[in-house]
Parts: sequence; structure tokens; C-alpha cells
Amino acid sequence: MPTAHALPQEQGPTFVPSAPGLGPIPNLPHGTETFQDRASRCSFQQGLSNVPGGASTAYMGACVQ
Repeated sequence: MPTAHALPQEQGPTFVPSAPGLGPIPNLPHGTETFQDRASRCSFQQGLSNVPGGASTAYMGACVQ
């Protein structure tokens, strides 16, 4: 009997609690990814979205979940 694989779920926008003025930051579309893939993608998106340096740790923590 064939096995049905779960489809990759798109990650919703990332909210940075310590920087509410940023608002929701959209995440780039992606497929199945490892933790390292996600961390790299989040770091790249952080630069594209101009997340301030003081919110970097909070952003990465929220994004890699």
C-alpha cells in the first residue's frame, strides 16, 4: 500500500515580540528543510527585512520555530 507523505507546510509570517513596530515579517516560500536550512533562510530574510541588530536574537528565535 502506498505511503502518503505530508506536504510541506508554508511557514506563516514571523513576529518579533521585542520589536512590535516591525509588524509581521513574511517568510519566503520553501519546501522541506533541515534546521540548518531554516536558520540560513531566516538569517537571509532578516537582512532583506532590515531587522534591527537589537532584535536579531528575538527574530531568529521566532523564525526557526
